[in-house]
Amino acid sequence: MTAAKGMNARHLLAWLATFLLPTCDASAASVLPLTPFDKHSQTVCIGRHQMDLPADFEQSMGSVSVFTLPDQADTGAPISVAVKAARMDRAAFTLQVDQRHSAILGAARKATDILKEVITVSTEARIFRINEVDDAYKDEMHLWKDGVYLVASTASYDNTYMEAEARLKAFVAGIEVTASTPQSGFCLGPVVVKGTYVGEYGKFSYRSKNVPDVQVAVVIDTYARNEKKDLLQRVAGGDSLLTRMNARPTVLRKGELTVAGMRAQQWLSAMQVGRHGERKQYSFALETIRGAPAPLHPMIYLEFDTGRKGSDPTRTTSALSDEKALAFWDSIAKTIKARPGN
Repeated sequence: MTAAKGMNARHLLAWLATFLLPTCDASAASVLPLTPFDKHSQTVCIGRHQMDLPADFEQSMGSVSVFTLPDQADTGAPISVAVKAARMDRAAFTLQVDQRHSAILGAARKATDILKEVITVSTEARIFRINEVDDAYKDEMHLWKDGVYLVASTASYDNTYMEAEARLKAFVAGIEVTASTPQSGFCLGPVVVKGTYVGEYGKFSYRSKNVPDVQVAVVIDTYARNEKKDLLQRVAGGDSLLTRMNARPTVLRKGELTVAGMRAQQWLSAMQVGRHGERKQYSFALETIRGAPAPLHPMIYLEFDTGRKGSDPTRTTSALSDEKALAFWDSIAKTIKARPGN
């Protein structure tokens, strides 16, 4: 069987890393009946925008977002933020931070990655000052705020760790836990990052509890410039990986659309996967194209895929029809809009 039909070769490089995401993730068992997505919807915040998802979708924690302060644009010292948990009590937070403390000590070498200082900012915040090499440092601030566990980190050079730690403290002071009322700022799901930045990057992933085979992911990069090759060129152009590997997915829809007032392109396709091509895998993607990047005109890359790593092989979406997959996609993509207050 050809790679195009059975799509082996590690499922065509994990289905071409789902359409070559711009820089900035055995034979099948019998298929069990699928529980449908929750008919109720929820609004989730993504950066300075929002979108609707079925209520049974949960955000995966741990993705790293990156913010660059105006006075740090040329220093190579942005602030990285990871939301580790959206619901965690103080005791569990303290345990997690203590475990991280032990891990840092265990990773130290004679002249690198040495823990130089543990700074207790408050009962809800602790900073680890790590001497990576020579006069280069990494500072990690572990923060518990209204049940949300975050880690904010930044690098510093020429022994300027004190200034880096001051930046971290000022940065986390502008983080607020999301409430029912709209808030301006760059949203990371359970929290909103306030302030003005020259770089804003966020990555969000959601998985259905009812149909864990289904994942929706979004990348927001506010000031990224458009890719030299647009989405359609990267996926199906004459020199694309699909073309070079002679892969022939079934294209369900492709072309331009409008997303949150911006031009965008979408490529929606399906391919038979598995040893004998017995399972259908969907890979949908869209990407915005802007005349000039701005807070309300960011690069938005949205993808919906099925049957990827971590899903239960006995619960696949091969029972999901093309019509239902397209309707599901439209119910998400058409709801993307700027969040109130931004």
